[in-house]
Amino acid sequence: MGLVETVLGEAGEGVEQRIGLALRDAALAGAGDEARALEVLAREELAIDPQELGGSAWEAAAASFLLFAFGAATPVLPFLFLSGAAGIYTSLAVSAVGLFVIGAGTTLFTARPVAWSGARQILVGLAASGITFGIGRLIGVSLT
Repeated sequence: MGLVETVLGEAGEGVEQRIGLALRDAALAGAGDEARALEVLAREELAIDPQELGGSAWEAAAASFLLFAFGAATPVLPFLFLSGAAGIYTSLAVSAVGLFVIGAGTTLFTARPVAWSGARQILVGLAASGITFGIGRLIGVSLT
């Protein structure tokens, strides 16, 4: 059990913020080093071991860029081979499958049923595309 939980258990409610500030001040004063103070705070308040996190900001940025690029390209790819209504329906189908796979993948973190998470992701994604389509129609954009 962390220091904050121990003190909170003894002191009751309403003192969490004061304890956090006191712990931060003690860590800064005792260590004389902001990196060490941050490590102490992460361990005690969040129960995170900074040594076990791994990765880097550059890796996270690269992964984020690649995933966003792939997600943006997915609905556009059918239009390389098809046009008109066939392209639109194929794009919707490919997008729905992609959305379901992403939703199903979130079950690794949420412990929800795969079908529920996949269907939820499809609904949210198709709602977003419907809103985008509606705005396009409003301002006069067409796919001809």
